[in-house]
Amino acid sequence: MRTRLSITGAVIAVLVAATSGCRSSYSSRYAYSPRPVHVAVRAPEESGSIARAVLSVVGLRRPDEDAGLPAEMHLRIRIESTSAGEIVFDPSRAMLLSADLEEFGPVRVVPELGAIAPGDVVQADLYFPLPAGRRHDKLDLNGLSLRFGLRQGSATVVVDASFERRWRNYGYYHGPYYGPHWAPYWGPYWGPYPRCRVVYGTYW
Repeated sequence: MRTRLSITGAVIAVLVAATSGCRSSYSSRYAYSPRPVHVAVRAPEESGSIARAVLSVVGLRRPDEDAGLPAEMHLRIRIESTSAGEIVFDPSRAMLLSADLEEFGPVRVVPELGAIAPGDVVQADLYFPLPAGRRHDKLDLNGLSLRFGLRQGSATVVVDASFERRWRNYGYYHGPYYGPHWAPYWGPYWGPYPRCRVVYGTYW
């Protein structure tokens, strides 16, 4: 009896550890390159660049019900001012498109960026919610196109950057699967093992 209880306890501990380890805020299925992208921002009337920007796609963030946040594509930007005057990141010019040209929602910038003085370096996270009424598995997320603007005086320089989805070489599985959520799944399924989340209708 004691041995059976020990085995049962060990199985429960493994299941709890596996389930808790799968609770990442980001989907492992969406990784992008280049990582990062380097961009020299040039104004037409300037002989040199006014800023250097470095961008990277962090990943597809799952909905956060506790915080009241939807699913969002998370990018990160680092801006180094090389201008003689102040420049400003303009969130109204920020736009993200999927590969099938669906526009994501308005950007959420964390922290908010103010004026960037000459020589200063700032970094922020850019969160773009999925297009209204669209699920991530109904969008073509094999590519992303980012546009953002830097304002200098009365002029705004618009910059574009593109990213391609990086596929991982996973194994192939076909058959019933009973995961931590105890829900059957019938393949095919491409992904890392063990499968962490089984939800009818949507798979992150």
